Amino acid sequence: MLLYEGRWVLADWGIARRPRGQTTDPQRTRVGVRFGSDGFAAPELSVDAHSATGAADVYSIGQLIGWAVTGDMPAINVPLLPKAGPWRSIVRHATQTDPSRRPRTVQALHQLVLQETQPPAQSALVKASILQRALRAGSDAAARELVALAAGHTDDAALYCDLLVKLPLQSLLPALESNVQHALDIVRAMATLLGTHRSPERGEVDATIMWLIGIAQRAAAIGALDLLEECCNGAFEWDASWDQWGPQRDIAAWLRTLSGDNASSVASILRQHPNCAEHFSHLINDAHLDHRIRAALTAPGNADQAQV
Repeated sequence: MLLYEGRWVLADWGIARRPRGQTTDPQRTRVGVRFGSDGFAAPELSVDAHSATGAADVYSIGQLIGWAVTGDMPAINVPLLPKAGPWRSIVRHATQTDPSRRPRTVQALHQLVLQETQPPAQSALVKASILQRALRAGSDAAARELVALAAGHTDDAALYCDLLVKLPLQSLLPALESNVQHALDIVRAMATLLGTHRSPERGEVDATIMWLIGIAQRAAAIGALDLLEECCNGAFEWDASWDQWGPQRDIAAWLRTLSGDNASSVASILRQHPNCAEHFSHLINDAHLDHRIRAALTAPGNADQAQV
């Protein structure tokens, strides 16, 4: 093994036999004759080298690691264990006397090396928790990073339902506004993920509805109709299922403020959720309500109630 131009290479493969059944000279590897480099060769090579498998290579790599870490030459059939650190566990596994107890392949040994030497991947929820603290400290960058993180993990229910929805929405709105596509992805995920990792509680449904409506209000203010409609679609669907009086009061007050394209968009979503529209039927005769929203709230067969 040589270090060549910054990488380890094999200068001599040490091939001593062909695949089983194709050996031309059986005397090349014989039972009872020690075979390989002293200290680096697996124990089975001194008993029956002819029947050795790839597990012998794993042993040799383990001893090579031990030599590289400790600087000592290995003794015959004695694992050269580093005194501490991740490489000790790797060498211990690789140099088991019983070949069947070693990693079965060099690829499996490589996976063990990665597992022991690389830090575990940080979950999105943990990353978000760190960003949450930075956000509370007033970091504008933390808001942008949180939005990007959430947009990249739209299948992580814990991230959305246990953390994101509990953040102060005002601190996230500028970041959501600056990347409407991320905002769309997040809004869809928030509406979809609620209740997928555990049964939602009434307060959590309230919070999710109002979180979506809060973004809808911002979307209406900046004329982002796609985002407005996506927010309303999620909020109205949950309201239709849970009939949440608290959010309904705030939604009713907001509906009275809508006009123009915003009113048209919200009216179209209300028509898609008639059970939600029914919860706002008391607004049908409200003179301050846009006529399109009033029409959307009019139940079939009760059109005479609406003075459009």
